[in-house]
Amino acid sequence: GLDCLSRLWAVSVDGRPVTASPFVMRHPDSGLTGVVRYLDTRELAPGRHRIRVVRADEARPPDAEGPPTTHDILFWR
Repeated sequence: GLDCLSRLWAVSVDGRPVTASPFVMRHPDSGLTGVVRYLDTRELAPGRHRIRVVRADEARPPDAEGPPTTHDILFWR
């Protein structure tokens, strides 16, 4: 199920782990389907924040070199 995706990619906001479960969503206009998580940002202070998505170590090939794949998404509240 989708819980296995939680083990493949670690998601954090400003360094704090996100525990929200992923779910499948289909965009109504484009028809694209993807996996999303709802991130509650109501308690965040106004200003710049960072969502970081990192490939989990156990999901990397054993012969992988270098740091894990990391995606940073900056946003402002």
